[in-house]
Amino acid sequence: MDGEGTRSLGTIEPACIAGVTFAPKPWWGKWEYRLAFADATGRAYNLAVTDLAYRSFLDYLRDVEELEPFRVARHLLATLREAEHVFLQVGLARGWHDDEPRRCHLQINGVYAFPDYLEGRCFADIAPEPPVRYDPREVPFWRGQGTPLASPAPRSGSAAHRIGASERGG
Repeated sequence: MDGEGTRSLGTIEPACIAGVTFAPKPWWGKWEYRLAFADATGRAYNLAVTDLAYRSFLDYLRDVEELEPFRVARHLLATLREAEHVFLQVGLARGWHDDEPRRCHLQINGVYAFPDYLEGRCFADIAPEPPVRYDPREVPFWRGQGTPLASPAPRSGSAAHRIGASERGG
């Protein structure tokens, strides 16, 4: 049946890595992470990369190592081309176009190279620190020792609802 299948994720070993794109998207203020490659049949692809470790590594090289984006892309391209093996996990993105709900974009969900281009690190080792760390006791909707000001709305007729109503004098 059209639009249905048994698999939405697969791993391939590309015949060659043709290019790495790492550039700002001027109209969105975000970055573009893409990898161009050819499969064993010679068919060429240029797919978005959603792999968090891959993206964090490129950001790390740009932000911490202070390499210009084109140098980051060139460095990773050379590293992947020199690797003995590269495996790409290719999957399906969400469907697009309301009139064609059965269509999905391909995307790269994982990039694995041997030797490892991350040198044994994971995304948590290279991801930037969050700009602000929140203490739950300082968030306005908490009071005391972690007691929320308002409880989630209980289902009607539940014990929590009856207790809540009697505490409010209702």
